[in-house]
Amino acid sequence: MAKVTMNDNFPVSGGRLWQTIGAFDALPDWQLALESDAPEDGVDEVTRFDDLDTSGVSEADISMLIEDSFQFGFENLIDLFDR
Repeated sequence: MAKVTMNDNFPVSGGRLWQTIGAFDALPDWQLALESDAPEDGVDEVTRFDDLDTSGVSEADISMLIEDSFQFGFENLIDLFDR
């Protein structure tokens, strides 16, 4: 299983950062590579991704994809806070 650890410095307090990223469906708000699939009726469904077929893809490539995705999100967060 690929494991990725990342960190960055953000120009806001931890409380302000958590206010932005901490909600259940907040990931698409700052990670622009994702779209929200929250239904309009307000009922959310949790989707599991632990059964994705990654055969033929190296663990290093999966880790790189995750790192690149979150680095893009971190950069967007910094841009959001600088506005």
